[in-house]
Amino acid sequence: MAIKFLIYFIYILGVATLMVPPSRANHSTGFSRDFSSIRSLAFSPPSANKSATSSLADPSSVEISFSLPLIHQTSPLSPFYDPKKTVGEIFLENVQISGERAQYLYLRRAQGTGTSRFQIPLTRDFVVLYSIGTPPVETFGVPDTGSDLVWLQCEPCQSCYEQTPLRFNSRESSSYKLVDCDSSKCTTGFVNKMTCDDNDYCEYEVNYEDGSYSRGNIAEEIMTVASTHSTSRIDVLFGCGFNNSETSGRNYPSVVGLQNTKRSLLGQIGAKAFSYCHDDKNNGAIQIGKNNARLWGRKTALLPNSEGLYIVDFKDIMVNNKTLNMPSYVFGHEDDYPETTGVMIDSGAAITHLHFMAFDALLTKIIAHMNNKGKRMSRWGDLYCWDNPGGVLDPSLPEIRFVFVDLALRLGPNAWRQKEQDSCLMITRYPHQLTIIGRYQLRNINLGFDLENMKLWIDIQKPDCRP
Repeated sequence: MAIKFLIYFIYILGVATLMVPPSRANHSTGFSRDFSSIRSLAFSPPSANKSATSSLADPSSVEISFSLPLIHQTSPLSPFYDPKKTVGEIFLENVQISGERAQYLYLRRAQGTGTSRFQIPLTRDFVVLYSIGTPPVETFGVPDTGSDLVWLQCEPCQSCYEQTPLRFNSRESSSYKLVDCDSSKCTTGFVNKMTCDDNDYCEYEVNYEDGSYSRGNIAEEIMTVASTHSTSRIDVLFGCGFNNSETSGRNYPSVVGLQNTKRSLLGQIGAKAFSYCHDDKNNGAIQIGKNNARLWGRKTALLPNSEGLYIVDFKDIMVNNKTLNMPSYVFGHEDDYPETTGVMIDSGAAITHLHFMAFDALLTKIIAHMNNKGKRMSRWGDLYCWDNPGGVLDPSLPEIRFVFVDLALRLGPNAWRQKEQDSCLMITRYPHQLTIIGRYQLRNINLGFDLENMKLWIDIQKPDCRP
């Protein structure tokens, strides 16, 4: 009987995350690396669990902190898992999506805040697990620092695509509530303006340039996230999509917006900080809330911007301890062109997309270095490679550093990926006046976003993303 109760309790919670205490001294155990145990993680009985709730009326009334383990596409837990795909095929797919995302991101920003209806493509390599509604229904979401909306497919569906797990049925949730069109919950706080449906309820629409879209209502609902020590039930505004099309075949079940905006998940719970880290074995987690975020290491500035994106104060790139000496406008966030310049950290970018002038200068330096070493150059799609049987740790490879204000980040093996006998540069040329730093260059690095003081904390971790 006790076993049946435990199984039922885990199913109702729907989401198993691992709470990490705020003090660095207390992080010796780190977070779990065995994501195959996420659904089978044992919880204390309900009476022993502390709970926290966040209200839409006053998101700052309770400090909400929780952890969301990152589930990789190679895990059988992922809704995108395909045992027929190799790790190399998955990587190339996400590099391709990353390139599309970079292009669409520029186009969306160039149209101006509040006017663009276009959203940016999402890579599928990481998802998080949470529950929605009453009773809680388990689903997966793609965490995205480039989105300000939490949305998912909903029943009853006018037009939907297949997904794993089953779509959320709004009619079966006792806590589901539509938002009136003239409510401040509809008219304020979103990056893009909402519209009204025929029944005067708040309506959203997101479109992708490949023809995919999601349309539906903005509604109030309860999101549940759980850990071994606490359960958070969060009142959220989210997009419930009743009319959706996915032409690319990527079939996202949900998107969890993590922009620094009022209506993203972070803004709705009043989170003053968050952090994330993943290692080169694809383990990791997102830590949300100032009591949970890992604000460690050295810090640099986050620059304010109207979209709530994570723009950093970036100065230059070094190759073998010599800077490229790029003009300030190459990496600067220009006041005259604030939406299409600067350097951003983006959870949805698989690799770094570098301003074309900086990339050309970087490539020239690397080619000269490799020629001196007698290494032959080749191409792997849009990536540049050199014959290097010694692998990504070979000391003959040039040393690359990203130079921020107040710190320089040595990329080491994060600059390269081995393809058989070749080492390939994991930085690509971006044909716009914008640089997007991708996840590959940030493996085994904890990024802590202090949203209250607009600081980015950077700390190099051990290989398993633990201190």
